[in-house]
Amino acid sequence: GQGSAVQGTGTAGPNQVVPQTTSVPDPADAAGIYLRAWSTFDYQAMYDMLTQLSRDAFPFEQFEERYKEVAIESAMTDVDFEILQKLVSPNSAQVGYRVTINSALVGPVTRDTMMNLSMENGQWKVVWEEQLIMPELVGGNRLSMQVSTPSRGIIYDRNGEALAAYGEAVALSVIP
Repeated sequence: GQGSAVQGTGTAGPNQVVPQTTSVPDPADAAGIYLRAWSTFDYQAMYDMLTQLSRDAFPFEQFEERYKEVAIESAMTDVDFEILQKLVSPNSAQVGYRVTINSALVGPVTRDTMMNLSMENGQWKVVWEEQLIMPELVGGNRLSMQVSTPSRGIIYDRNGEALAAYGEAVALSVIP
């Protein structure tokens, strides 16, 4: 049989192969899609972006529970993010980003962290780790918010004398 040649554009002759290159997709785009899904609490879309290995290691229910746990404990209203940097090789990438969890309890909580990605079927997939939420959650650590009501301050008059202050009060009663 006769062999066939791939003919490309350019100055190649009829029996010459001209290599064509395809650029790797930008991993920052994939990271942005993942983080935007988090900001809309779309855990299924996030889970669908995980590598097969990550999905095998973490069932959807466990993955979703981890994110919901943080959202509930922090009284999260929304999530903002900013891509800071990226490092790309042919089959893996790292994207550094700053995530801000906006909490109804304490306001914004900002952390810098790193997302690892792996190329699967021509697309970047997220290697899931707990640090994607917050670096402090690595190793199964849990987020716990302790709410305490601050005590009232001391009220002074214009001469610096305390009008309202805290002190010990003892009540003693005697029944004859």
